Amino acid sequence: MNMSDIIEKMLLDMLKEAEESFGKQLEAYQQVADIITHDMKVIDLIYGEDKYRDKAKYYDILVENDRQQVDFHRQEVALWAAQMSKAQREQNKEAYEESRKNWLSAVKDYNSALEQSIENITSKYVNAINEIFQVLNDKVTKGKGL
Repeated sequence: MNMSDIIEKMLLDMLKEAEESFGKQLEAYQQVADIITHDMKVIDLIYGEDKYRDKAKYYDILVENDRQQVDFHRQEVALWAAQMSKAQREQNKEAYEESRKNWLSAVKDYNSALEQSIENITSKYVNAINEIFQVLNDKVTKGKGL
């Protein structure tokens, strides 16, 4: 094995380690989202679906988690694009293919995270509107409801 083969192997190993690290970070974001979603479901089951004020706090946390996750995906996409470009300049086909595979996966994950983020923002605003109507209804009916 010559020196260039050793360096290429080290580069590929580093790319695989980076991919694993990204995966672990993304799992952490998903775990936070799963816990928040679970807590909101518990609120619905115990107190009913009209506890908008209680759920608003969870939506704030969920939207912030989504923001961080989308930003992380954006950075991951940029990193893999830079690695692809570097491998192409160095004419390292194996590193290029590995980086391209990771870049395509990162773009797909970024798009999914962005879509989920938009859905959660929409749900947050719908929840806020429902809370406003609930407060108005309580004021008009002195808490008895329509």
